[in-house]
Amino acid sequence: MKYLIFYTFLFGIFGCYSHEYPNIISSIKVEKNKLYIMPEKSFTQDFLRESTFFIEYEPTTNLTKLPFSIVTVPFVMCMMPIIWASNRTWTINSIDKELYESLKVLRSVFKLFYPSLSWEGDLVPKKIKMNASKQVKDSKHISVLFSGGLDAVCSSFRHNNKEQLLITLHGYDVPFGKKTMWHNVQQQCQGFADKYGHQISFIHFNFRSVINVQKLAKISKEIPVWIEYTSEALSHIGVAIPLLFERGYAKILMASSVTQEYPFAYGTHPAIDNFIACAGINAFHDGVKLTRLEKVKTVKKIAENQHIAKPVLRVCWGNDKQGGNCCMCEKCLRTMHEILILGEDLATWGFNCSLKELKHNTEKFLETKPYIGSNWFEVQEHSTKLIAKKNKKVASYFEWFKTLDLHSLHTISATLELRRTLFTKLWKIGKKRNQQALLDTVHF
Repeated sequence: MKYLIFYTFLFGIFGCYSHEYPNIISSIKVEKNKLYIMPEKSFTQDFLRESTFFIEYEPTTNLTKLPFSIVTVPFVMCMMPIIWASNRTWTINSIDKELYESLKVLRSVFKLFYPSLSWEGDLVPKKIKMNASKQVKDSKHISVLFSGGLDAVCSSFRHNNKEQLLITLHGYDVPFGKKTMWHNVQQQCQGFADKYGHQISFIHFNFRSVINVQKLAKISKEIPVWIEYTSEALSHIGVAIPLLFERGYAKILMASSVTQEYPFAYGTHPAIDNFIACAGINAFHDGVKLTRLEKVKTVKKIAENQHIAKPVLRVCWGNDKQGGNCCMCEKCLRTMHEILILGEDLATWGFNCSLKELKHNTEKFLETKPYIGSNWFEVQEHSTKLIAKKNKKVASYFEWFKTLDLHSLHTISATLELRRTLFTKLWKIGKKRNQQALLDTVHF
């Protein structure tokens, strides 16, 4: 085939490390816009449930023209936390120099985040490569990881004076088997790009399905869900790197999901995202100062000031079979309250839910005694100065909402509370992108 390249790596034919450690990549196949990697046998047996890591970009992308140290970035960044946690060593033929240095810093962060593990595993490159895109776009061009949710929409709106490349991932929150759901999500994200004048690219990858989540869940009690707590930013940004390198983008935004009120360890965090760099591409944890209610306010204000349409959101994590909002899960419920408290119409923002249904769904949800985050308290506090007082039904609804005992559902373990000071410090250091302060904290 014209665009087919096979690389097969056997122990002993490359570099000085081959007699000591196995190569993490058993074989790699690049087929224009598709990448297939078979990891080393013991790594696959111990940590994966499928034998092939797979990514597919859009047909306009040509991976065959990119260096090995760029093409393999998605695999490396997805698997790096597993390698560190394994306390074992593998080699790889080459790695990008900036990424190599970045991973050193990030491993230090993981040691602080999850101290029950030593994180002494390693990936030893036989060659360290300096990579630079042939045509780097100016600062007017940015890329934005885009799910269609509030965080991503807010990041896109806040930077709407830039020429944006939106990147939407398939295989993470929408599984490959749910074709109708993915079709509708893709259409909605494409519609957002068209409406607001952005480019968009869709990437399909099987990281979530290829790893053995049951085995990884047993590694540490500090890490209840492997991908979300270790790999969210690394995987999302990692799969975007070859595309950004090919097109010359130097900046990618990963929208913040929580604030300093909850600074604890997670897979997307200022102390992770803001220290990811590769081949002249830098990641930014965007919107770190904003609460979710403030994000709704920001989007509303920008839309009204610039006379543009308010966006349709998709915040639901796959509970709606059609790819919309189920209006029953925690994310849907808190977002609807945040929209409603600002006097906005739920349907305009993508939620087909009446006040009566919202109350019923909220009561039903709270009966399960879930963990409640600070976003809910913020809505309760704002209900005393309700912007939507002109609407008597909405005002009456929030009179009821104020009476809910939400604080009893906001429980943080004593172990986490003891480490709040450290996590708050890391949050502030990450927000300022102060690498030296981060390293000083690690070595303290």
